[in-house]
Amino acid sequence: MRKILILINCVILIGCAANPSRLAPDSFSSNSKNGLMVGTITIIDESPVYNSYNFFYRKKNVQKGHRINIKPNQGGLLRVLKPDYQIGSRMVFQFALEHIPGDYEFWSYSLFSNYGFYQEYYSPKNHFSVPFTLKEGTITYIGDLTFYPKGNTNGFTLKWTDNYSKDIEKLKGRYPKFNWESIENDTPKEGYDLLDGIIEF
Repeated sequence: MRKILILINCVILIGCAANPSRLAPDSFSSNSKNGLMVGTITIIDESPVYNSYNFFYRKKNVQKGHRINIKPNQGGLLRVLKPDYQIGSRMVFQFALEHIPGDYEFWSYSLFSNYGFYQEYYSPKNHFSVPFTLKEGTITYIGDLTFYPKGNTNGFTLKWTDNYSKDIEKLKGRYPKFNWESIENDTPKEGYDLLDGIIEF
């Protein structure tokens, strides 16, 4: 019986990495009726490493939303994140997601750990609002969202940064079939209903 239980626990913990960059469309034209949001999520390379990172966003005044999901390679208790690229301790995950035009907001995030014999889940108790806008036939850069597992030097868990020049250069290389002439920079500069220590701008 003990061997069976150990096997079940190991199976639960084995999985492949999931990066948001895989969800990008093959191409994007200025003739599209949709808008395209692009940017990066950076995870600082330090413990703890979670089984799943989720960053939730939605169209304003619409209950149903979307998420950007990042998962590491998992085997046993080992979790190895596979970023699109890494600069020092900064593991960078690119995203390019197509949606109907309109006003959107990031409203929460969650962290999940599965140890087989028990699980941990964290999400802020209160929803917040970090707004951005998508336009028809336009690529909208919404910045870099950095996650600090132990908090940054100012005590914040997340930091929103305008890394336009560096990010766009690498995004253009990854997605050469996008019409980059239509790009606009809409990096959020502030948020609403933020609790202390969640997001720094």
